[in-house]
Amino acid sequence: MYIFFSLGLAGFLYLMAAFIFGHDHDGDDHSFDQDHDHDGDDHSGNEATVSIFSGKVIATFIMVFGGAGGTFRFYDYSYPVCALGGVGSGILVGLIMWGLLVLIYKQQASSNIKTSTAIGRTAIVTIGIDTNAPGEVGVDMDNGYMNYIARSINNKPIAKGSEVKIVSTSGSSVFVQ
Repeated sequence: MYIFFSLGLAGFLYLMAAFIFGHDHDGDDHSFDQDHDHDGDDHSGNEATVSIFSGKVIATFIMVFGGAGGTFRFYDYSYPVCALGGVGSGILVGLIMWGLLVLIYKQQASSNIKTSTAIGRTAIVTIGIDTNAPGEVGVDMDNGYMNYIARSINNKPIAKGSEVKIVSTSGSSVFVQ
């Protein structure tokens, strides 16, 4: 009985530490926190999702396995029955925890805006573009008004207030004509 309850306590402590001290990654695929899958390092706009093998889900399984197994043992069930009851209860509650984490992660907003979505849009020059110096353009995007560092595609100066078309991007800068 004490082994089951010790497992339950260990799972509980890990779960609490994961919720208190855990952290998320918005970009690169790091291995510090195993709570969500970044689908590689392609930054293709796919949102992070929670893995069924998340540390929080596994800790929930261990916690419930220990608690349920210990409870079964307290009522003098045999060890195989206690283990099966713990596994079944752990899987059920682990799946519930996974579902809740998926729901929570889907509610997160992303602040990633791809510069390439500006290609083909009309923009207004907000800071004049000089012959060999960048300026700035403002453009209405689907998710709000954005300002980008801009260069002239043909190295000709463009005055402030001019209407231009964004033809390509490089990093966070745009090229206009």
